[in-house]
Amino acid sequence: ITLRHLLSHTAGFEERLGDLFMDPERDVPPLGQALADPPEQIFAPGTTPAYSNYGNALAGYVVERVSGMEFADYAATHIFEPLGMDTATLAQPLPEELAGQMAAGYHHRGSEPVPFEHVGIPPAGSMSAAAPDMSAFMLAHLGFDPTDDDGEAAPAFLSPESVHAMQQPAFGEETLGGLAAGPRTALGWYEVDRNGHRIVGHGGDTVAFHAELQIYPEEGTGSTWR
Repeated sequence: ITLRHLLSHTAGFEERLGDLFMDPERDVPPLGQALADPPEQIFAPGTTPAYSNYGNALAGYVVERVSGMEFADYAATHIFEPLGMDTATLAQPLPEELAGQMAAGYHHRGSEPVPFEHVGIPPAGSMSAAAPDMSAFMLAHLGFDPTDDDGEAAPAFLSPESVHAMQQPAFGEETLGGLAAGPRTALGWYEVDRNGHRIVGHGGDTVAFHAELQIYPEEGTGSTWR
């Protein structure tokens, strides 16, 4: 299994939801401890796109081991701060200065608000952020510097080569076989074709919230909502 497999959800792991969302009264364990019991590998790597929260979190753990920083701190230092994403955080629970800005989520209309949801393997989905900060993230993946007020194209955060590499299908027919004829996974993105437009995007769900970010690379635009 390689990082390319982990980032494109082709490592072959079965998916399981146990402890993905944790009781807020419990402490979220260190990432290495949370990942100590891996799921079964049911596909050969690179052959079958199959969403894996575990695989995504394992890629985050590689970042921890290589950088010597907890993933939440690494993301804050190397992604959120350079992009001016002031409300973005992977902290669980939210820091006091952000907790008051959190929208209320519900199980259904008329239910009581859902308490802040704790993710047991944080890199797989524990980020909280306001929509403008996700727009800044989107602009960086379109080759713009979101901190530059004049909107001029600038490879300040990601080089054009990195943007291109991340948005291309990670594997082709040589390993995927007939699956390569359909929508594929890129590095951190899904590939979608809609009304003749190529889209790369990613959504996210908790019990109470849904988010979606979609980029139209050829048109140089995109959308984000939560």
